[in-house]
Amino acid sequence: MAFFRRNLPVAIGLALAILLGVLLRARAQGPGTTVAYPPVSNMYYVNQTLCLAPQVDEGTGICKPVPVAAGAMIELQLPGTPAAWTIVSASPNLVAEGAVERIPNPDRLAGTSDLFSWRFHAARAGEATLVMREFPPVISTTPRGTFTYTFQIR
Repeated sequence: MAFFRRNLPVAIGLALAILLGVLLRARAQGPGTTVAYPPVSNMYYVNQTLCLAPQVDEGTGICKPVPVAAGAMIELQLPGTPAAWTIVSASPNLVAEGAVERIPNPDRLAGTSDLFSWRFHAARAGEATLVMREFPPVISTTPRGTFTYTFQIR
């Protein structure tokens, strides 16, 4: 019994620390929020190189089609600042996951200082398009400053 009396404050402190950690983690994730990423084999990373020569003819804004699995996570990464990117349109079978992330990444591409990152869930099979606009056009060679990404979701 002396053992428990001597170590009781330590045991209570440890139990409270564990409980506090669990509560803080649950609060950080928010109510009903679950972060469930697909396996690495179902994650696709896409950037501006699919839209530039030699991948495609310059000036069209139509990017090389990307085959992806249904249920996959697509992460689009585009360099920016001084330019900024906006989503012009997205097919209904591409579901945005969270907000755009802006990550400092100086000189990833000459003249840019940030990396913009979006995540989309390939919800169901079919062709999907995602049109992105850059303003002012720095990377894009199209007159409107747009890239049109096409995904073949299987």
